[in-house]
Amino acid sequence: TPGKTDDELRVADLRARAWGQYGNALRVSGRARQAEEALATAQRHRKAGTGDPMLRAWLFERETPLAIFQGRFHDAIEICDEAGEIYRELDERHLLASTMIQKATATLYSGEAESAVRILNQAIPLIDQEEDPHLLLAACHNLILCYIDLGQPEKAVQLYSETRELFQEFEDPLILLRATWREGKLLRDLGQLQAAETTLLRARKGYMERKLAYEAALVSLDLATVYVKLGLVDKLKRTVLETVPIFHALRVGLETLASLLQLQKVADQEQQALDLIHALSARIEPLRRQRIEES
Repeated sequence: TPGKTDDELRVADLRARAWGQYGNALRVSGRARQAEEALATAQRHRKAGTGDPMLRAWLFERETPLAIFQGRFHDAIEICDEAGEIYRELDERHLLASTMIQKATATLYSGEAESAVRILNQAIPLIDQEEDPHLLLAACHNLILCYIDLGQPEKAVQLYSETRELFQEFEDPLILLRATWREGKLLRDLGQLQAAETTLLRARKGYMERKLAYEAALVSLDLATVYVKLGLVDKLKRTVLETVPIFHALRVGLETLASLLQLQKVADQEQQALDLIHALSARIEPLRRQRIEES
């Protein structure tokens, strides 16, 4: 920047990084609007700094998860492409893999599971497992979700079996909970319904103990599909009643709550019940973004 000393330019870079970290922390704590403002401030400081391309790409990586949380999947994909271009030019393979995995996440959430699989299969060989085992875990997690979405549970189970030891290396309870939830969904999709029930109940209990209503709601609906397929009408009705307070915690609309209660009336009609559960899951997805934006 004309008229500025090297020290002033470096200070601007440091401020950009500090605001970027702050914005990311706000996003993680669910304060999306404030996170957006902080990241915009970070970009202003970056533009007043040295022009370091690594810093530019690093800020893009902070902006991507916020765009995903807000449902701006196309924006997230474009941001990842910009960061990826920088990392390619600098031959930063591991960092390129990181931004590709973010891109795959946005692609998966936008409904393009096949494209997400291609991106992940390109990213995984670039990952330095020793440097960042969490990144490999994230890639495998997303690939498993892709195979579930594509109706290929056998591939998902094979990958889960291959990476199970990796999951168990982590002591983070949320990582283990996600693994439990994923295992329950896999068992359900493979038709191992009683094992799926046990696993999903364990996952729901964990999320409820941590007051994570959004995740608890989705696990409850996964559990409901198990009871529909097993023909366990009484257990399905009890699950609906247990899910009502979770929906209240998410501040769902009356129409969504009525649809949940309607599930009790069609509990013995498999296809109607499954269609209703699918519709409820689709309605809950935007609630995470709404809850974040209202915080």
